Formats: sequence, structure tokens, C-alpha cells
Amino acid sequence: MLPCPWQKASRWVATVKTPWQQRRMSIHPASKRNLSCAMNKPEDTWYEDAMTAREDVFASAFGPASPSGKVFSPNNAQLFLAIPGFAFLRYPPTPTRPFWLYLTHGLSQPENYAEFEASIKGTSARRLRIEFGIATSQEESWPFQLLEMLSTYVLKSGTLILPSDRIPSSGLMKQDKGDHLLALNNPGYKTDMSTILGHAIHIVHLVGTTAEEIAKAKEQTEISGSLVLEKALKSFGIGCVTDRKRESITLRTDFPKIWKKCTAEARDEENNCFQEYVS
Repeated sequence: MLPCPWQKASRWVATVKTPWQQRRMSIHPASKRNLSCAMNKPEDTWYEDAMTAREDVFASAFGPASPSGKVFSPNNAQLFLAIPGFAFLRYPPTPTRPFWLYLTHGLSQPENYAEFEASIKGTSARRLRIEFGIATSQEESWPFQLLEMLSTYVLKSGTLILPSDRIPSSGLMKQDKGDHLLALNNPGYKTDMSTILGHAIHIVHLVGTTAEEIAKAKEQTEISGSLVLEKALKSFGIGCVTDRKRESITLRTDFPKIWKKCTAEARDEENNCFQEYVS
């Protein structure tokens, strides 16, 4: 379970980019000339090349970060020691994405030059690289704390959080007990992307869920309860946005009907996937 002292507000201040980021932005803006430079002699600049390439692909997908040209550094110094340059990025709403998006920036970083080079050549045998995402309807500060705790947990435990996983998160929602984070399969925006250097990134987006919603998901035995719950959240207009003060969707009068419909949809999807696998 993630220890989440949500009521103890932390002060998160956007900082200028770290010295290595200021020193050399070799592929920003992205161009064939800059990419060629990175490919010709990357052993000197591979680390900042990979970080900058990630910023570029995020900017292409989500627009300018807020504040522009700055990042949010973690409060936990161990994160920065484990991944130099690790930070958080925040993206304001756009006409096609009506919510604030908060992302980790560094979990998918290659660990060494050999891995960096293998990723470029498409020969890396490492597992899919991930970053975490959280969405809110209004600008908030608590997502940084949550993302920091998730990142620390993953780095210390070696556990890979993937779509449909459910992670206990004490005190996230107003009910305060039994809250979970649900890793979504389809949060409604692009989560699979590749940088100009060829590094694959998958954003694992998490949304807050109540104890009652999780209990309902756990009742499913023949199909994925997480998938049914994800569909139900979307049906009730919650989608990928975490509203810590909202009531459980299980209290809605039309919940039984919606849940039954989502269960049928999830079953059809799983059956279709199985048929595609065996055919």
C-alpha cells in the first residue's frame, strides 16, 4: 500500500532545468542534422539526448508544459540520485484534452550508454519503459506527491505497474479507507509513443477509485474487473480524471444497469482478443 499523507500539503515549485539540460539540447528542436549528430557521437551526450527527446515527444503530444521551460523536481533526493534529472512535467488543458495532465519524466531513461545504443538500433531486450500519468480537472499540487511515491515504490521494489493493475492508496479519496489507484488501458489520449531516437515510452495513467468501486471490481471472476470498472468510470463521465471529493459511482441509481452493460462489453472485448490470438 502506498503511504499517502495527502492532507499534509507539500510545496512544489517549478525550477529551471538542471545544468546538464541547460548545457546541451542536442535534439531540440528535432531535426535530421541534430539527430545525425546524436547518432555520430552519442557517447558524450547520450544522457541529455534521451531526456530531451522525451521532452520533445511529450510536447508534440500534449503541447507546451506549464510553466514553459521548467520542470518540477522531486522532494525525495533519492529519486534524483537514482535517475539524475528525474522530474515531473505538467500540461494544462487543451481544446482536445480538457484536463490537467501530470507526468513523470525519467523512469524510462536508459540506464547506460549500451542500453541507449541498443534502443536506437531496436535491439534492446529490456522491458517496455514506462512513465506515470495523473489527470485533474483543476490545477493541483498533490499529483506530484502521488507520482513521487509511485516512482519511489517502483524503483525500490522493481515492480512494474501496468494497465489494469490496482494499487492501494490510503487516503486518496474522501472515503479515506480502501481507496485504490486503477491503471487504465485507455485513458483517452495517446499513451504509446516513440522518441526521435527510437526509444519506446508507455504512459501508465492512473485514476483514483473508491473502496466500493474496487469491491465491485473484485466480484468479477470470469473477466477483468479492472476493465469493467474502467468502462463504468468512462460511462459516468469520470474517465481518466481523479476527483478526490467525488461520491462512489456505486451510489448512482443507474449503476446496476451501467455495470451490467460494461460487463457485457468487457466480456466481448476479451472474447475478441482471444479469438484473434488463436486464429
